Amino acid sequence: MLLMEKFIAGSDDDMPIGASVVAGFDDNKDFVVEFEFNDYENPERDYLIRATVEMDEAREMAGRIQKSVLDLPDLLQQNFPKEPKTLPGISDMEKTFQEILDFLLDNGAHYTLKRAKSFAV
Repeated sequence: MLLMEKFIAGSDDDMPIGASVVAGFDDNKDFVVEFEFNDYENPERDYLIRATVEMDEAREMAGRIQKSVLDLPDLLQQNFPKEPKTLPGISDMEKTFQEILDFLLDNGAHYTLKRAKSFAV
């Protein structure tokens, strides 16, 4: 779980495969957007993709858009996805995650992407 974690969007819980997007801060205080994929029938396929923006860069980006860095999770929650918060499929979650990554780049932030089964808490 991330610090100040905000739920951005999630797929329908009744489906055998689900995904969600959340944003917050990791233990290093870096800004993080996370895509989580869950296959409830085959958990071996589960994975997370984490986009991490270092705190200094997140602070600069927040300044450019006239926000506090601590407002970034709320900002993403309020502005993404362009559709309802519960979307029918995995491709909708992937699209939302990509739109957020594009938003970060468009506002001058660089991120690193890591894919894993889980991240240390």
